[in-house]
Amino acid sequence: MKYKFLLPIIAGVLFSSFAACYELPYAPYEAIYDAIYETVYEGPDEEPEIVGAFPFSFSAEDLYGNEVTEADLGDKEVFFVYLWATWCFSCVQGMPGLAELSGEFGDRVGFITLLSDFDNAANAAVIKQDAGADFITVSANHDDFADLLPLLQSGFVPTSIILDLNGDVIGEQIVGGSTRSLRTAIRDALS
Repeated sequence: MKYKFLLPIIAGVLFSSFAACYELPYAPYEAIYDAIYETVYEGPDEEPEIVGAFPFSFSAEDLYGNEVTEADLGDKEVFFVYLWATWCFSCVQGMPGLAELSGEFGDRVGFITLLSDFDNAANAAVIKQDAGADFITVSANHDDFADLLPLLQSGFVPTSIILDLNGDVIGEQIVGGSTRSLRTAIRDALS
């Protein structure tokens, strides 16, 4: 019984070791994070941003066979481009989050997705419908996107970029990305 004094020390070390290894889920803190971010970065005295058209001209078919052009994206402050594929689990799982971001920022940000396996347009339409995503999706392999694809240089899906009105990438390209990280990138691009 000489070592009774060690018991509280050992218990404290074990407890702190387990506490450090246990990662709390982000979800309960997302609302707090968003409220703080909006309070700090979205003040009522902000000046209106310059809006304009998508910086690359295109004329392509969407998933439903409709002809779409850059004019269909409208005049926005920035444009979010998302390269994806129907066979990509992360892409499909991330589509509801992308739909959420489009609903949240759609008045200021133009959303367009480039589908790398456009021969599966019917599957992509179902995926987007299930996610509630109503943004434009066109083939990534269309000739009009030859100048845009090098900006999505990772070679992986999903990959996202945010473009300014001159066609320059704002920030870094995002390979993968949670809804939270995409939201942060969009907010940073708008600030």
